[in-house]
Amino acid sequence: MKLKAGKLYKIKQEFFDTVAEPLMKLGSSPERRPHVLLFKDSGSDLYWFAPCSTRIDKYQDIIDRRTEQGKPTDTIKIMKTQGIKQAISLIDMFPVSEEYISAPFIKNKRHLGISKPQDMQDLNKSARFVLTQINSGNALSPTQPDALRIKEIMLDEQNLDMSHEQPEIGGELQQDIEIGM
Repeated sequence: MKLKAGKLYKIKQEFFDTVAEPLMKLGSSPERRPHVLLFKDSGSDLYWFAPCSTRIDKYQDIIDRRTEQGKPTDTIKIMKTQGIKQAISLIDMFPVSEEYISAPFIKNKRHLGISKPQDMQDLNKSARFVLTQINSGNALSPTQPDALRIKEIMLDEQNLDMSHEQPEIGGELQQDIEIGM
């Protein structure tokens, strides 16, 4: 499947079972919940996603409370995805290997995604800030999932898969190529 930053995708239930992260906000059916693809990890074959929600009032209340407390509010973005308002929780972002991405998130026969380039730039800037904090071991919230532990699980799985691959007779194993989005 060809993946594109800013588009919404469904993540397989198997991923959530595998990582068993108690702080992930899953709801009743996590495989039905859309997640926005933020970017490809620069050092691996993992993709960073953030959960989306149409419960705008809930997230607007969180933004309002944080504003009143003088805290930063750029870890939650409220944006339109082809006309549908979505709250994007960057504080809950996590890495996923491609095998756990089940399908594009389709509504009214359209693959939903962030359509305004400026919104995508704003989202990407905030997501990279959050990723920097994650990589530095700085939790931005006591309810933030352990994204570094999830990344380690995903990388361990990929390394295990690669250790079972055999080159064709006369062939060589390809070197990983680092690609950033």
